[in-house]
Amino acid sequence: MFIGATGAGVAYFVNLFCNWKLNIVYNLMAVNNIAGAFFAYQFVSLFLGLCSGICCIWQNGAAGSGIPEIIAFLNGMNYNEAFTVRVLVAKFGGMILSVAAGLPLGKE
Repeated sequence: MFIGATGAGVAYFVNLFCNWKLNIVYNLMAVNNIAGAFFAYQFVSLFLGLCSGICCIWQNGAAGSGIPEIIAFLNGMNYNEAFTVRVLVAKFGGMILSVAAGLPLGKE
């Protein structure tokens, strides 16, 4: 139940940010400002990508996939910073912003 709710939340916020980005572009194209639409798309994507990077700077444990931390935890190493609510929030926020910016995320 929780996994489906988090996936729906991620999909909702990714759609929200993507629609925000595309509405800016469509409004500029409606007034025949093609160059402005191109640069607005680039700068909004850059802004979203920088915000996702700030999530990793804010919480160092949010950088990376988390698989090495899980393996280290299962092997008996105590790494307290990897499993906090702040890291979870930073991972979700960074994931949402990265996908909305158009960055590859996952196995790519």
